[in-house]
Amino acid sequence: MRRLGTLVLALLLCAAFAQTAIESVDDLVAAFASGGEYRIAPGTYALDGSLDVAGALSIVGSGPDDVTIEASGGPIAVRVGEGARLHLEGLRLVWAGDSAGDLVVVRNGHVVLRGVDLGLAKAGTVEPADPWRPAGHGTALVLQGRAEADVEDTRIIRNENAAIEVLGTSALRLATSQVGDNHRGIIAVQEARIDVRGSTFLDQFAQAIVLLDDAQATLTDSGFGGNGVLDVERGMWLEAIRVVDQARATFRGGIVRDSPVSAIAASGTAEVVIDGTLLEANGDGLEDGSRRWAAVVVMDEARVAVQRATVRGSLGGAFEVRQAGTLVIEDSTVAANGAFGHTRVSDQGTLVIQGSRFLGNEGSVFVHGDARAAIHGSELLDGASSGVTIGEAASVDIVGNTIAGHVARGVWIDGDASADLTDNTITGNEMGLWMTGAATAFVTENRVFDNLHSGAVLLGGTRAVFMRNEITGNGRNGVALADESGGHLEDNRLLGNGQVGVLIVDAATGTLEGNTIAGSESGVRLEDQGAAQGVDNVFSDNGQNVTEAR
Repeated sequence: MRRLGTLVLALLLCAAFAQTAIESVDDLVAAFASGGEYRIAPGTYALDGSLDVAGALSIVGSGPDDVTIEASGGPIAVRVGEGARLHLEGLRLVWAGDSAGDLVVVRNGHVVLRGVDLGLAKAGTVEPADPWRPAGHGTALVLQGRAEADVEDTRIIRNENAAIEVLGTSALRLATSQVGDNHRGIIAVQEARIDVRGSTFLDQFAQAIVLLDDAQATLTDSGFGGNGVLDVERGMWLEAIRVVDQARATFRGGIVRDSPVSAIAASGTAEVVIDGTLLEANGDGLEDGSRRWAAVVVMDEARVAVQRATVRGSLGGAFEVRQAGTLVIEDSTVAANGAFGHTRVSDQGTLVIQGSRFLGNEGSVFVHGDARAAIHGSELLDGASSGVTIGEAASVDIVGNTIAGHVARGVWIDGDASADLTDNTITGNEMGLWMTGAATAFVTENRVFDNLHSGAVLLGGTRAVFMRNEITGNGRNGVALADESGGHLEDNRLLGNGQVGVLIVDAATGTLEGNTIAGSESGVRLEDQGAAQGVDNVFSDNGQNVTEAR
């Protein structure tokens, strides 16, 4: 009896397999009409017209190199409607028509793609007369309404519009797949949701990802390379990833590199989190240097948070914040980036830096306009210009940092800008602190030592208060006041500065109270019309304690 039962089961399975085999175009059309589960034989199946999925349909092939479905009618190859489900696995679905068309359009249905190749849409734009085709031409996968798609181990290449469009409240889950050589990668609008894991986006002509309206995306351990365009002749410059309106994007791990313009641009009130991601060699520029693009650009009222990330090797700089944008950088590394301001904030922008490392950059952290910044607990090292540059009416808090080894200034404050410097180590720069214009500063409890020229230089009409600082071993002067600047120095230790502890020249004025000034050629030197008032200062081991030259 057991042998008979086994034989009957085998015959039933063979019959079932025979009933569910697809070996011709007619078989394929019949499968779409009836639904069910099918295996498709190797070969090429040429379709002339659209196919609608009825109910639930599964078609499994032996691999995209063996099975090809060519669509040439249209304007859509496959439509998955309300409540329908489509499973495609192990095959190629390509557009072969002379006019453009979309491959799979899902409206309120569900599609699963495993090991599928989608693409090769032919060039050409047609009017979107069919409401199923909102973009009008050349997209591999379109999700509309409340559609859902699970895509894995799939290649989506050479589509004239986009690889994937996600619209309405649709949801896309994309894993371990390749998206390449399309006009755009993924476009998500309205309230769409996308979840991308372990996938690659290479060489899209325009953006790899576009998020509009209230779309949300999570992109985990995915790679982006060579996306976007910089075409000077046609006036085109498009970043690799664009997040606008109220959209939200989170990058976890992964890499974004070789974008000719910016890697990521956020505008509107968009929010972006970049967590543990490497951004490398993005943001090129025009050959004549008239325009440079930073790796990350924050505009309007957008907010970008960068955590445990690395941004390096971008010619146009690492970050740019405009209008009222906000950028927060935490526990990250910014290295070997170009531009005068490798991290630049203008207009009413806001910058917060915490626990991060800036190493070997061409320019400085540049805060200007009416921008505000806080730089706390970070290292700014070995730059080819200054560590921090503050201009116009900007205001910056600089607390608990190490600012060392810069070819120019550790901190440069210009214009009407203001800064509070507290508990910083400023060493090994050409100048420690350099103030010009009408800038103001409070300088408290810092260690300013071994700078090649001076610990601090005030020029123009600048004003600064120095309290409880250690200003030692600087090549020329501890503090120098020139032009019409003014400084109040209280309870500081100015030790072993090469020429002068405190130099006051021109029409500058200084108030010195309770300072210890020792180990210089002159403790205090007054030249030209320089004037000083002093009380309770302690002088020792100077060539001359006070020198006046009128």
